This record gives sequence, C-alpha cells and structure tokens, in this order.
Amino acid sequence: MEQRTKRKRTKEGDVIAINLGNLSYGYGIVLNSSSTGFYNLQTKNLELNVNFITSHSILFKVPVMNSAFKSEKWHIIGNIELNDDLKQRVYFFTQDMFDHSISIYYEDGTEGIDIPATYEEVKDLERAAVWDPEHVEDRLRDHFSGVPNEWVKQLRPKPSVS
Repeated sequence: MEQRTKRKRTKEGDVIAINLGNLSYGYGIVLNSSSTGFYNLQTKNLELNVNFITSHSILFKVPVMNSAFKSEKWHIIGNIELNDDLKQRVYFFTQDMFDHSISIYYEDGTEGIDIPATYEEVKDLERAAVWDPEHVEDRLRDHFSGVPNEWVKQLRPKPSVS
C-alpha cells in the first residue's frame, strides 16, 4: 500500500525547525505566502521554544518551494504573530540573462512589481528565485561552518555592461 505524506499547510508566523544532519538544526519563519526568513541559530538538539528561536537575527529571506514544508526534515513547531520588522516588504532583484539589465522586484498583494535599478542598488539583495529545500539546508550548513555558499555565489547579480 502506498504511503501518502500529509500536506503541511503553512501560514504567516509558522516557525520551522530544519534538520541539517550531523545532529544539528536550523530555524526559519514563514513571513508571507512567498517568503521565508531563516534565523542565525543552529542547535545540537531540537529547540521548541519559539520565543528563544525568534529572538535571533534573520540571516536571509527567500522564497522556498512548497515541497520544503512537506519534507521529513522541515517541521512546523509553533506560530507567532509577526512583529513589524518581519512584516516589512521583502525586496529582491531580477536580471535579464541576455543584456544583464537589472530590476528591483517586490510583491504588492498578488501583483509582482519590477522597478529598473542599478547594480549598486541591488548588490546586497537576494535574487528573485524560489529555493529548493536542499539548497536552503546547504546554505544554512555553509553559514554555520563559515564557508561561502555555492548557490549564493551563482545567484549574485552581474554588473550590467552599457
């Protein structure tokens, strides 16, 4: 008989524990329907105190594939009301693969907005790309190990040539 995985529906404020292997955990929070924030917190044992988890700073905010929340490694461990900082609009960048033109991208309700931008304006933003759960896990492990992450390097903006 086929084993079916129960769908885990996420909602704003869900706090996520992520098994990073090697007996360590990372943590995140669902910010809205399209972005998840990840905390600068790694523990050796599963931490269930959401107030402790959410007292840490956010490392990065990215869109994550829905399959992450169905993974055996990702667990919803609680829910909090988002504070004003976590409710802030999240800005990303997009870049044309041919002419390297750059835009700042954000969502306003259900509408995506692109505003032309310069490399300098976007160099510290995340690329508008949906992350696989395994790539988020790699990024967290790399951060906690103090090594550069290959996915982050690949997704950096390229200076436009005029």
